[in-house]
Amino acid sequence: MDESDEEFNVSALVEIAASAARRTRRARRTRSMQGNTTSAAEDFVGKLVMKYFGGQVYAGVVSRYDPEEGDSKAQWHINYDDGDEEDMYEDELNDSMQLYRRLTTGSENVS
Repeated sequence: MDESDEEFNVSALVEIAASAARRTRRARRTRSMQGNTTSAAEDFVGKLVMKYFGGQVYAGVVSRYDPEEGDSKAQWHINYDDGDEEDMYEDELNDSMQLYRRLTTGSENVS
């Protein structure tokens, strides 16, 4: 991957994060107007994450929150800069957010 590909992927990732954040804000406003409140779990939408796959680190963005339903645990949907995507449970999401923090800022704290 050359430098121009890397810049494109970062730009695409930022646009995905911004789009997810806009959708989340609109949904919150709608729920607020209807008297419903947003959950803290939805606040992760738009956050950047990193994960190791096959010895390489890939960056992604949390694009959606799927709440717990029936026997299914709550999950967050991740879109990666290489076009891949996956769903994560809370512990996986926390690990991926910590890896992002560690690799980009040197901090283990997740906000």
